[in-house]
Amino acid sequence: MRRFKLDMISRPDGKIECPVCHAYFTPDADYCPCCGRELKEDYIPEPPKGPYIKRESDGSVTEIKGDYFRIGKSARQCDMVIEHGSVSGIHIDLLRKDGKWYVYDLRSTNGTWLDGVRIPPRVDTEIHDGCELTLGREVIYFYTGE
Repeated sequence: MRRFKLDMISRPDGKIECPVCHAYFTPDADYCPCCGRELKEDYIPEPPKGPYIKRESDGSVTEIKGDYFRIGKSARQCDMVIEHGSVSGIHIDLLRKDGKWYVYDLRSTNGTWLDGVRIPPRVDTEIHDGCELTLGREVIYFYTGE
């Protein structure tokens, strides 16, 4: 699982995070001191070629590797961790079957919504490119990357 940032994040001390290796550097740097990437204010990395999730809260993108992907609060049990009080330890699974993607709510405490409509727990619900998934109060977007 590789994580990308869609914009540079600045810290209170004024340092900026590299969008490639996530090392911090001063705003006047031309190259990242860690990975050597040329740094430009307007740099936006390419999104992943395959399926991925984009978080609304921070704009981060997480690539989905394989046909099964678990999202929740538990770092030991999930591929993508969302540390938010309204998200369950293991909240949803994303599954690819026969070329289609599905969301499966794992009986989460605060539920899961697909494009504003609550989905039933423990039922495979087909999802599409660009759909909005709301886990408790955390909003993410699913993209096929195609």
